[in-house]
Amino acid sequence: MNQSTNSVKFLGVDVAKDRLQLFCNGLKVPAQIDNTPKSIASWLKGLKRLHSQLHIVCESTGGYENTLLRACWKAGVLVTRLNPARVRDFARCRGLLAKTDAIDAKAISEFASTFPPDPTPEPSPQQVLLAELVARREDLKTQRAAESNRSRDIQDKVLRRMLEKHLQFLDAQIKQIDKLIEDTISQDQAMHQKREILVRTKGVGATSAAILLSCLPELGTISGEAISALAGVAPFNRDSGTLRGKRCIRAGRAVARKALYMCALVGSRANPILKDFYQRLISKGKPPKVALTALMRRLVVHLNSSLKIINSPSPC
Repeated sequence: MNQSTNSVKFLGVDVAKDRLQLFCNGLKVPAQIDNTPKSIASWLKGLKRLHSQLHIVCESTGGYENTLLRACWKAGVLVTRLNPARVRDFARCRGLLAKTDAIDAKAISEFASTFPPDPTPEPSPQQVLLAELVARREDLKTQRAAESNRSRDIQDKVLRRMLEKHLQFLDAQIKQIDKLIEDTISQDQAMHQKREILVRTKGVGATSAAILLSCLPELGTISGEAISALAGVAPFNRDSGTLRGKRCIRAGRAVARKALYMCALVGSRANPILKDFYQRLISKGKPPKVALTALMRRLVVHLNSSLKIINSPSPC
């Protein structure tokens, strides 16, 4: 971080649907406030007068934290959204096995004080819309797959017609979402430029590129190792003493990984470079899934490097 952490107050917030649990060592704050824009804005207005260097930290909670994030960005208060798994592991290593809202808020504050995080940048309106569209598209695709699987076992003609109509409805919705995704990217010059660079790689289609831009906004701004870990395609060692365990991938962003899988699958057949890399791994005895995972990692590192060109500062 660029800011000095000596005078920064890290305020931990445990987020629930209706309430926010607060904790900040050395700063008097209410125990709880309502998780509403009006309540948060009023609280932040008074809070800024108490301490000039304030950094609010919360966990990712599937969207319930978005009201807090938007209020902080609007008020000009630093805010960070953390991976909840890291905070929970931190709490366990300090012997905090119990779990309540108050304990979680304190653990978040202490984690940030120990490992000062970078602020979460405010996304553009187009980025927010793209994320919502991609998430909705993923929901519709999941529903369609489930309905398609059910239709195989339905014998009654009336029920089959109902399922077919629902599948047609879902297809129409997905088609409409795809059009909205295309319009959203076209209206944002930066995203449009990034998408055009991504699709230059054979195997990466327009839809996959949109998903990667939404789920991996860090593309082109961090190292290849870091982007591989975020996508969940980085192999982690499992060694101890003389034991050399089987390396495997873990965690990461599932939707981005699914898009990378489809890109790698197409690339292993249509992209000469990726195809050659894949075939070399197979010839060395690697199982197809292991080889494909290695291809996914190579692909995301390449895409990350491709976008670094436009993210790097221009020479004077």
